[in-house]
Amino acid sequence: MRRNYPAAPPKRWIVLDDNTRIEIDQDLLIGRDPDHASATKVGLRAVRLADATGEMSRAHMEVRVFNGQVIITDRNSSNGSFVRGHGQAETKLAPWASAQWHQGTTVRIGGRTMRLEVVAAAPQMRRRVDVPHAGGRQLGGGPMYAVACANPVRG
Repeated sequence: MRRNYPAAPPKRWIVLDDNTRIEIDQDLLIGRDPDHASATKVGLRAVRLADATGEMSRAHMEVRVFNGQVIITDRNSSNGSFVRGHGQAETKLAPWASAQWHQGTTVRIGGRTMRLEVVAAAPQMRRRVDVPHAGGRQLGGGPMYAVACANPVRG
């Protein structure tokens, strides 16, 4: 009998303009100094990004996964968060507005640009377990019994 096991959730990554990768393994708070923001006290993981332009807020943007979708929220940052889909013009998120972040879409905060990458998780392999039968099996017309011997004795 073949059993269907639930598929592992996909891996989600933020890929920065310098190819640094940040796994979205929990809700994130991104900024130039997000460590002391109130959102980190309620469970968001602080992600500090260097920004030479000085246009990134201390706690600039939240990244959350909700119902399998990646949601970004501008935290009323000074200079805004900008989203650009493939072949589309860049649009500014309204303060405290949330938007769904699709794979390949880029987001610019301060002088940094990032994109979302989603990779399907590899199927989970389960070890096969053989369970011995209580009774004998018929093979070629006669009874056959399975005998398991881990260390056979040689005489």
